Formats: sequence, C-alpha cells, structure tokens
Amino acid sequence: MSADVARDFHDRTKHSPVSVHSGARRMDPSNRPLPAKRYPQLEPTALPVDWDEPEFGAAAVLAGQAAPEPRPVDVRALARLLFLSAGVTRTMRFPEQTVAFRAAPSAGALYPIEVYVACADLPGLPAGLYHLEPIAFALHRLRDGDVRGALSRAAASDEVARAPLSLVLTGIPWRTTWKYGARGYRHLFWDAGTILSNATVATGAAGWPLQVVTGFVDERVSHLLGLGPPTPFTELPLAVVPVGPHGDRSAPDRELALVEHAVTPLSREEIPEPDALAAHHAGDLADREAVSDWRRHLSQRAPELASATPGVPDTAVGTVEEVILRRGSTRRFDLDADVPRDLLDFGLTVAARPPRRDTADAGAGWAEHLVAVHAVTGVDAGAYRWTAAGLERLPVDIDRRRTAHLCLDQPLGGSSAFTTFHSATLDPLLEAGGARAYRVVQLEAGIAAGRLQLASFALGAGGTGLTFYDDEVRRTFGTDAEPMLVTAIGAPDYQPSPGSRPDRARPLRTDPHGLLR
Repeated sequence: MSADVARDFHDRTKHSPVSVHSGARRMDPSNRPLPAKRYPQLEPTALPVDWDEPEFGAAAVLAGQAAPEPRPVDVRALARLLFLSAGVTRTMRFPEQTVAFRAAPSAGALYPIEVYVACADLPGLPAGLYHLEPIAFALHRLRDGDVRGALSRAAASDEVARAPLSLVLTGIPWRTTWKYGARGYRHLFWDAGTILSNATVATGAAGWPLQVVTGFVDERVSHLLGLGPPTPFTELPLAVVPVGPHGDRSAPDRELALVEHAVTPLSREEIPEPDALAAHHAGDLADREAVSDWRRHLSQRAPELASATPGVPDTAVGTVEEVILRRGSTRRFDLDADVPRDLLDFGLTVAARPPRRDTADAGAGWAEHLVAVHAVTGVDAGAYRWTAAGLERLPVDIDRRRTAHLCLDQPLGGSSAFTTFHSATLDPLLEAGGARAYRVVQLEAGIAAGRLQLASFALGAGGTGLTFYDDEVRRTFGTDAEPMLVTAIGAPDYQPSPGSRPDRARPLRTDPHGLLR
C-alpha cells in the first residue's frame, strides 16, 4: 500500500480561497445521479414500521450507559435499525423536485452510501444478503441463505460470523463527485460515519453490541455484494458492521458464485475521478493475512483519546428515535443565544468516544477536536483543543468572522455557539496504516461529527456539518493536525419540524429520473 498516494490525494483536494473561487465545478443537472440504487427486476420486501422504540434515553446511550437488557433480534428490530440509520425521515418540495431527507446528514442531500444486510434466519426474515431501498423502505434479496461465513472470511473476523447480522456500507463516488469533484471522495466516509453514529445509538438502546470493521479483503466483499461489472457505475465497500448478541455457533463458510442482478444506471454517464479511485485502491487488502497485519500495525499506533464517561445533563430529553427525528441540519443559529457549558462538555466528550472498532482499543483513535468558542456560558470566546481533561486554551486569536471564513466563508461557521474542527495528524497515521488508514480517519471524523450533532439535539440545541479551507484552519490553530470535517453547534433561531416514520398509507414514489413526486 502506498501512503504517498493517499497523502497526495489529500493535498490535491484541499480547499483554499483561490481554489474555491477560481475553480468552480460545473454541474450538469441533466446528469445528476439517482439518490438510491435500484434493482428493477427484483421484487422488494416491504419492511415493517410498527416497531416498539426502547424508552432508554438517547443521551444515556451516547454517554455509554448500558440498556437494561437486549431486545430480540427480529425483522421489526432490524427495520428500526435501518430506518434510524439510513431511512427517509422527512421530505421537502422544491420547484424542480422533492427531496427525501434521511436520518443521517449528507452534504447536498446527495446520499452516496448504500446499505446491505447479511443475516442469519431472523423471525420474519429468512437468512440472506439484502439491499436496503431507503425511499420505498424495503429490502431486495440479492442472495439466498446464510452468507455471514463468507463475509467473516473476507473480514478476518469471527465476530462477523457469530453476530446475527452485519450491515455492509458501500460508497458510490459519482453521487458526490458529480457536485464536489475529486474532493467528493472524502464525503463517502463522512456520510458513512454519520450513518454509523446513528446505528451505534440505535443498537445501544436495544442492548446490542456493534463493531465497526474497516479491515477486509476488498475484492471478496465486492464479490459477495455483486459490485463491479456489469454494474454500470463504481461502488466501493467501506465498512462491515457486525450487530447483535453473539450466537453459540459461527455461521458456516461457503464459496459463493458471482451474483448478477440488473441495476438501473445512476445517470446518463459517470465521469470518473481517477485520483480518488487511485487513493482508494492504494489501500486495498489482498487476503486475510494482509488484513490481520494491517489491523495489528494500526492498532499498535493509535493514540489514547479522551475516554471519560460523561454524566447525562439534566436538560437531555428524548429517546433515540425522538432525537434522530428531531435532527436536521440547522440553517440559522440565534446570534443572541448562548448554549450551556454542559452542552459543550457533553457533546465533545461523546464525540471523542468512538464506537468499538477493529483498528483500536477502547479509548484510542486518531481524531482530535479543535474548537472555536463563540457563545458558551462560562467559557471565554476563543480557540481551544479538547483533551481528556477538558478544554485547553490555545494562544491564538479567533472570532466569529474568522471562524466563518475558515468554514469556506459560510456564515453558519461563525454564527454558531461553538464550531468544532475534527482533525488528525496524517503522517504518523499513514506511516502506521498506509493508504487504507486515510479511510479510517475520514470515517472517524464522520462518526465524531454525527455523535456531536446527536448530543446537541438530545440537549435541545441544533447543529450542522460544514467544509473548510484546509491549510488556513491548520495555520490558525497553530497545529500539525489537519481538519477532516467541521461541526457547528448552536441554538436555532426557528422551531424545526421533526421527521416521522415511513407512512405506508402514502408511500414515496420516484419518477424515471429518480426524483420524488
């Protein structure tokens, strides 16, 4: 694996005022990719919408508290997990189309992530490999029978074989590169991370273990899912996520033939970004031994992070479902409203607590969090670093105007109560884990951003994700750490409307161009 390929890609896709204002990308609306993958020849299986939501509070789950007892793993519980992770929670009509907004945030509502399920026999659902169609909220069965053994072999993970189900997240680069160019490749991991942050709290409230596996044999996972030719667009496996209480016996392993199902083209044509694909494939792993070696090298070098268990603030309210349905990207912050110190402390503590992963022990990871504080009760405005001991003041000047500029001159960056730059020092990470480690840190930033937003909404505030001028952020904070993603948190100056479960009485439909009608 060549770490230089990933490093070069990162440097070439940095934003600067010059690159943004002189190199605007022209989008072709007539060639916009479809928002969901379609298997036109497969009969969808509608998922139930009448699950029981656990009463366990979202903030308690984010704080790491254990649910009283595990819920049964059946088709209703699976439907709940899929909806809260990647389902459609609200729609909004625009002059040219109606957009189906989903449970986890996505820049530009482009939704580049596809979700697959590999499961044993569950009450209400036979063993098989399934694809989630989020707009119809239905499953397409791609393979019959238990494929967890084959997935376990590809991931060099006994946990995958023993868990009752695994989610597999893939990314379709064309959905984001259509708008953002090669930099859109980064968005795959940000979006996968926010989906995983939702999945983590959804499973936590159900009392189920979850692990994020980023080491696997790429070609084998792609073969299992039926990716690649003759599929008419690029789709990349990003993470394998075993979920649920472990059984006594592992799933049987078996060789799987190539599966080919007709897939609707995303658009008239895909315009590839060779640099992005080169950066991705430079990190591919060829066999189980390579997976184990990569995992060991990266785990040994992961630094310790802030891992204290936070107390749950008194202002926290809402189950996991209620909080996820409240969450929506805040469009305006109230400049006259401070947020309480509890929100900052709780939010950053849970953001710095990544879920269980195959690449690091608990309490270890690669992201660090730089904070521009504007309006937090009891905290002086200025620049900070979040550490295990809390906020560490940095000797640099920053104010609302400067923060907004760092966030690609987007006003939300400066009108927030505080804005967090999820960052990482790339060179030691790439030295330890090669090009594939670049995927890990981008994913970790997405998870942290998702958890911070969930914490904010659980405490009655709002939040949104932003992009940034890479090197200006690093220079402003006086650090070698490079920004991966930005989250702005504050009090909305309007009353947002919550989302809802799918309405089977009024199913969402799309026209031939993939637009909701």
